[in-house]
Amino acid sequence: MFGQYTDDLTKEQAGKSTYRVVPSKFVVLDLDIPTALSDNTSISPVLSDGEFVFTDMTINDPSAVLIQMFQSYYENSVACAGTEAATEGSPLADREYSFEMFWRFLERMNMISQMSGTVTDPNMNNPGFPYYDQVKYIGDINIHSSRDVDGYNYDEVFCHIPANDDEYYYRLSGTAEQIITVADNEYIQGWDALSYPTGYPLSGYNITAQSTGTQGYIFGGLYPDPLFDGNPNLVPMKRHISSAVNIDYKFNAILVLYDVINSEPGSAPQYLHRNRPMGIWLAGPVETDNGAVVGLKNTVTKFITNNDAFGQGSAFGLRIMTRYVPTPNSSTYTTEVSTDSGDYETIAAAMGRIADAISEFRADLKNTQSISQAFKDHMAQFRNNRTNVPYIRTVGGQDYWFVNGRNTGRPVYPDTPANP
Repeated sequence: MFGQYTDDLTKEQAGKSTYRVVPSKFVVLDLDIPTALSDNTSISPVLSDGEFVFTDMTINDPSAVLIQMFQSYYENSVACAGTEAATEGSPLADREYSFEMFWRFLERMNMISQMSGTVTDPNMNNPGFPYYDQVKYIGDINIHSSRDVDGYNYDEVFCHIPANDDEYYYRLSGTAEQIITVADNEYIQGWDALSYPTGYPLSGYNITAQSTGTQGYIFGGLYPDPLFDGNPNLVPMKRHISSAVNIDYKFNAILVLYDVINSEPGSAPQYLHRNRPMGIWLAGPVETDNGAVVGLKNTVTKFITNNDAFGQGSAFGLRIMTRYVPTPNSSTYTTEVSTDSGDYETIAAAMGRIADAISEFRADLKNTQSISQAFKDHMAQFRNNRTNVPYIRTVGGQDYWFVNGRNTGRPVYPDTPANP
């Protein structure tokens, strides 16, 4: 969970309806962890041989190196940007810098890489567009509620990827890169050698990057815009054709975003901030093989289609449960990750069976309608089929020719002239 989110939660307690924090979207990522934890000379301190050498300590555990990046680069960059945004006339005052700087952080740490000109979109008549290959899916958060578990109330956020949803290419948009000048080899903002926790497994010193020879933190640049609805230039494009089979993709992280809304009673809601990073879910700790980093444990494989499931895909759901916890005297508390999803699997299976039943009912209804129409057409043939066979009926004591129930007016035996 990121510091920007906790700051907004604190502000929400005073603002109430005028400052509501609402989870909005999630971004599915397949972070390039092996590249991120390899040598990186564009940051300070330099990442070399899988370790950071700070003034106070050396960080070489792969999982700790990854978390050190989030703390000493991303979180510190947002803190520095917040201080900069508070100054009068700052270019950051009206920017969602926490969102923009998140993508610069991933790029600087080599967790994602920008691709350009390698995808053609025939629908947009576009010869190609820039995108991040590691961004797989962007979805809406439609379930945000509270839940009581063992007498404790939890805030619940549910991120769901439907079974047959593809992975997509997302066009990048943005502005020119700018930098906030920050010296390296300094403590992260708000801390110093006296206040930083003793014995903490991470270093309290910052990580910075260079841009055009200047040390600091970069904001701006390109990023995938989650607000692509209604903008034809940002419509995502499927990565696979619909007729393909046995298709899947992998991901190891999910970025959760939130909006800040002013929703006073009697007035239409107004967005104050959009797409601020709430936190990031990582599939597991860093996995190594003979000392070499291979990725994150528990990487998820999302099936789009699979022959073993009769051409169906696999859905994925991430349920995030949070609650406010008092910690008197700065005491610590333990957080746990549970794979017990309660009734979600049962509900999902039941809804799947209902969907199958609806499909079968539609097929049966279509067949019944076809049979009924065939009977109607067949009966119509009998009703409309006429044969012009003449027959004789006596009318007024005289025989006349009839055809199909109608009197032709022609007598069978014409009158014989008196004088032939």
